[in-house]
Amino acid sequence: MAKQSPKSKSSKGTVQVKTSNDRLQLVFRIAGKRYYLSTGFTDSVANRIIILAYFIFPHLPLLLML
Repeated sequence: MAKQSPKSKSSKGTVQVKTSNDRLQLVFRIAGKRYYLSTGFTDSVANRIIILAYFIFPHLPLLLML
């Protein structure tokens, strides 16, 4: 059996993108409680870029509407 490296603790404010039933979910913690937020997007490279861009530039959709 191969030795697995221990998982390190996520840094504060970390949001993970996971797949569940071929849909993208965001996983994060608030006050020690884990929350799952379904995005409704299917798992694809384009949709992952959209989700990650939203977290880097959260006001981008509003700017694009101007």
